Amino acid sequence: MIFRTAYAVLTAISLAPAPAEPIAPLACAGLFAKTTSHARIAAAFGEANVTFAKVDGPENLELDATVIFPDDPARRIEITWHDSQRTRPHVIKIENPSTWVAPLGIRIGATLDDIEKRNGTAFRVSGFGWDNAGLTAFRGGRLAKIPGGCALGLRFEPAQNPLDERFRRITGDREIASTDRLMREAAPKVVEIFLSYKDPR
Repeated sequence: MIFRTAYAVLTAISLAPAPAEPIAPLACAGLFAKTTSHARIAAAFGEANVTFAKVDGPENLELDATVIFPDDPARRIEITWHDSQRTRPHVIKIENPSTWVAPLGIRIGATLDDIEKRNGTAFRVSGFGWDNAGLTAFRGGRLAKIPGGCALGLRFEPAQNPLDERFRRITGDREIASTDRLMREAAPKVVEIFLSYKDPR
């Protein structure tokens, strides 16, 4: 009986699904350092998993970008460049429903509370309902200085989108504190994460 039980347990273990592959960090280092290039990324991820294509940019612009895993929303990454040779990265972007993990453990779906805890202080978010809705660039706290010489940016989207008239004070071209009562009531979550580099030249 003991041997049968042990056999059953071992069989169950052998048939159990393999653990999920660990999610790689998205950091300003390694393949995503300021010294990276399209060629280096294609070599690392495989030519079949990397393309160079038009992507949506700010204010309805189209941008040329290196796209990693273009057909897999959970792993897709877009990289725009300062140069046509694609050797000086400008912006590295992920968006919902990406499973990549950004610096300090930030993920798509993070709340205002999550980001305040990681930053160590409150921050400001641009109003909703316009081209630059829900964007934040950190001016203070731990997220204002990311290792590797890049800058971190996030875009939040409220739980109800678009917001109704009651939230007019937190819409449009203005900045609102993350601690603001209406901002909290809107319950926004992170839907895009950006890592950006200044042009070294």
